[in-house]
Amino acid sequence: MDTAGRHLAQPAAAPDDASTDVLTGTAPDDVWALGRNVRGDFGQHHWNGSRWADRSVPRFEVLAARAVSRTDVWAVGNYRESNGDVPGAVAHWNGSAWTLTKLGAPDAWTNPKAVHVVSDDDV
Repeated sequence: MDTAGRHLAQPAAAPDDASTDVLTGTAPDDVWALGRNVRGDFGQHHWNGSRWADRSVPRFEVLAARAVSRTDVWAVGNYRESNGDVPGAVAHWNGSAWTLTKLGAPDAWTNPKAVHVVSDDDV
């Protein structure tokens, strides 16, 4: 099915005030929309060709992402700690769940804004 120029509805789990800050994917049925709303809530949603699924990591603000395959997606950004600290973070999607790794010291603002992926073992 050709999906060029096709408009997709915003993910149902996303509130009306949500924005998509980052898009990445590998095919028309493998698209990631990563963003936030005006209250600062962050969300990561996946399109499988017929519906959106909420795959959010709470308090993770994605600033950049790169999908290599359906089972290999990398995202970088900031993790909003409950005490107000905002360490940088890297997240990896393995096809079923995200794994989040915080960067730097707990009170450091590392703020990564790009991710470059060469292969599954070279990020």
